[in-house]
Amino acid sequence: MPYHSAVIWIDHETAHIARFNREQEEFHVIHAVHGREHLHHKAGSIGAGNSPSHPDYYRNVIGAVGNIPEVLVAGPADAKHELMKYAEQHNKDFVSRVIKVETLDRVTQGELIAYARRFFQERKPRLNSGH
Repeated sequence: MPYHSAVIWIDHETAHIARFNREQEEFHVIHAVHGREHLHHKAGSIGAGNSPSHPDYYRNVIGAVGNIPEVLVAGPADAKHELMKYAEQHNKDFVSRVIKVETLDRVTQGELIAYARRFFQERKPRLNSGH
């Protein structure tokens, strides 16, 4: 049975991707490959202290999702928005499949898949709505 949903939890270091259907799920973890970057700056230095975007990282994250029709993107900070900005320029098909982008602190894989399953279940129309 093919997977119909995916969730991406992403920060500037790691992306956790869960692809799933009603019966099963599979997980992928992708690590950003950074050069010698400094993420913390002293007061008065140039730059905001944020990691710059990494096209290879974002391309690999999108590739791990494959052609899943509905995707939830989550994470604690800017990486989720940088992923979407990259996708706007390089993969409009992925953008069209993203249902929502939202803030979510670090969670375990079990918590992530439970969160995503609840999210997608709540989106499904109720069959017996009393009408």
